[in-house]
Amino acid sequence: MLRVAEERSNAPRERSRFEWALDGQFLLQRTEISVPEAPDSLTIVSVDLRTGAYTQHYFDSRGVVRLYAMSLADGVWTLARESSDFSPLDFRQRFTGTFSDDWP
Repeated sequence: MLRVAEERSNAPRERSRFEWALDGQFLLQRTEISVPEAPDSLTIVSVDLRTGAYTQHYFDSRGVVRLYAMSLADGVWTLARESSDFSPLDFRQRFTGTFSDDWP
């Protein structure tokens, strides 16, 4: 299990835990944050074995459920929600993160 935590003196505390489930078929991410307005969440990442496409299934403490198309290539992690799923698409969502070796 990989644990990621961010600690700053005056900042909210958040924690994400990653673990494999069902013999490595799915990746679980549990995130908790100490800001009352921000939801805690659980995500389940799956892969389509025929196409290699990833999907992130998102659930949070508000009862929100969403699906994100996900890619991970060359150290770049991308999540995109561009069509309605379990909830209306009032706005599009996109996240891009970069992995690097220079993090403390």
